[in-house]
Order: sequence, then C-alpha cells, then structure tokens
Amino acid sequence: MKTKPTHAFLLAAAACFAGCTSLGDGSGGPQTTLQGAEGLNEPQELDSGFTLSKDLEIMRPISVRKNDFLVVQFELHNKRGDQMNLEWSVEWTDEQGLKIDTNENWRPLAIGGKGYETIQITAPTTSARGWKLKVQRPNPIR
Repeated sequence: MKTKPTHAFLLAAAACFAGCTSLGDGSGGPQTTLQGAEGLNEPQELDSGFTLSKDLEIMRPISVRKNDFLVVQFELHNKRGDQMNLEWSVEWTDEQGLKIDTNENWRPLAIGGKGYETIQITAPTTSARGWKLKVQRPNPIR
C-alpha cells in the first residue's frame, strides 16, 4: 500500500485547480487536467483552460492496489463560501502510457460552501498504471 500525501503533490494539485469563481455559460468549456501515476509522488498539470486553486484544493491523496486494481483517493475542499458546481472525468493509461479504452463519462459534483468531498476512483483493469483527472464547468444537456 502506497500513501502519497506529499506537500509537493498538494502544490501541484493546487496549481491545477485554481479559480472556478465564474461558471460561465454552462457550456463545459475549458478543462483542467491533472495526470498521476502509480509510484509518482507528484501528479502534474497537463493543460489548463481555466484554473481553480484559489477556490478548490486537493487534500490527502492516496494511491493503493486493491485486488491488483489501482485505486486513487483524494479529498476536494471548496474554499468558497458558496456552492461550487463542477464536472469531472477520469482517463486511465497502461504501463506504456497508452489510453485504456473505457466509456469515459462526466460526473457532476456539487460541493457546498467550505465543504469537503472525497473522490475515490478505481481503474477499470489491472493493467492501469496512470490516470488523468479532468475538471470542467458544468455542461448541461440541451
């Protein structure tokens, strides 16, 4: 079992998640993507169409193997006084960094003002070694 609650991870995650104060027109729009992998102490930000760190913080990251499946867990903290509405999705990769074909879907997430939400993601196959967490503004179906 590997625990990865490093300060550097929290700084990288905070850099990834900065500024969701304006949710825009609800079109989904730009995404922020954070990439992590088994055995890495610090996930890295791949791209950021918008930033969330002043409003959203990732805390207590953990990476473990359960029944040979990679499981990643972290807590999201809404630092704002009002509710924050987001969507998130995960993409998994194998040891070579190739995308594992899954039915990727966006999950809505509402975190109350000053609230916390624990997210736990489990890889779809035992060959998964890495993951990409994508966060965006809500994208309602019209």
